[in-house]
Amino acid sequence: MLLTGKVALITGAGRGIGRAIALAFAGEGARTIVTGRNTHLLTQVVDEIRASGGAAEAFALDVTRSDDAEEEGRYRQHRSSSGRLPEGDYGAYATSKWGVVGYTASLAHSRRSHGIRANGINPDWVDTDMARAYDLQGNPDWITEEQIAQAALYLTAHAPEVMTGQFIDIFGVCAYDRLDGVTTMSQSADFSETFYRDHARRYAAVSHNFIQSVYTDMSHPALTGDTALMDRLQELVPAGSRGLDAGCGAGARDVFFYWQKGYDIQGVDAVEENIQEARRLHPEIANRVSVTDLRQPLVHPDLSFDFILCNAVIQHIAPDTALGVTLPEFARLLKAGGVLQLMFKTGSGIATVYDRDYGADRTFQLYDPGEVLGLLIDRGLSVVPAEGDKLGGVMYFKDPKPMDHCVLFARKDG
Repeated sequence: MLLTGKVALITGAGRGIGRAIALAFAGEGARTIVTGRNTHLLTQVVDEIRASGGAAEAFALDVTRSDDAEEEGRYRQHRSSSGRLPEGDYGAYATSKWGVVGYTASLAHSRRSHGIRANGINPDWVDTDMARAYDLQGNPDWITEEQIAQAALYLTAHAPEVMTGQFIDIFGVCAYDRLDGVTTMSQSADFSETFYRDHARRYAAVSHNFIQSVYTDMSHPALTGDTALMDRLQELVPAGSRGLDAGCGAGARDVFFYWQKGYDIQGVDAVEENIQEARRLHPEIANRVSVTDLRQPLVHPDLSFDFILCNAVIQHIAPDTALGVTLPEFARLLKAGGVLQLMFKTGSGIATVYDRDYGADRTFQLYDPGEVLGLLIDRGLSVVPAEGDKLGGVMYFKDPKPMDHCVLFARKDG
């Protein structure tokens, strides 16, 4: 084996290229340290490596945080997708990748005397979950994750000792199309229900692969992403409880998750295509999801549910309706002691941002956390406080777009 006795530290190893490199290095005998922000995905990679007889450990690591990032290991692989070719109208993105090329050359020079080599890989479009979120059909000209892993293995195990500060270019046909001025990214603005009708399958892919489900600038250190909220809700509400996912989204990821965990949960969404996608992906819950407009009073009787989820949904509803109909309906439907998990984008007015995961501009209604909290209190709900290191209180974070969010758990008095 090429890497027996070596230790490999791989960032972003929970999915995509990082995961493929971790599996390849472990397969060559390296003790593999997998890091990233999504510990759930990292654990799956470690389990896969160990099941194949390899040695691996997982550590949570956010390389954008200075207290997390440390220099470790002998080799550095910097992967840059736009560090060689033009990226149409994405000048800022391409510039950042060219910066990686320059940084790698500088690192190679400054660390050479320490016996550290710094090389990198410039791949074009790679067939990953993230790429499939742009184009679910894929492209036969895309590069595979395993091909990138083989390039990383070459740099680590085969490249000459004198090779440092260099990049391997791995370009497919798509890259040379860009040289002819071709761009496949849509920049058309879109809104709420029309957006979801057009992007239901892509949205389901992004959601199920947790592509936009890791957080930064968190007010609570344990608020790392969607999976942290899932874990906390299961602590607050026992399995077997009856729940409603209000605005379950395309594919109904959370409905399926909690149903698997033994919860009696239903999901509703205003967009027919979102429900169709849920039934296609998870036929087991086909009778648990339905089309419902949250801008109207719900048909359920009072005190119907032990818990209600409403994650990033009221951002698609006008404030008068959300504060006058939607949230009061949630309070009506919750049993005494029931829990509401509510997430929304914060600010005033509306905001439009470009979402690279869909190639479209998206517009959202922003909310004042104080106003939302005041309404919940008036309706007999109290914020669940933080307990030690457990999630609680009024919490804040940024998503990958990036946009500011508030999230809280509130328990109905009684």
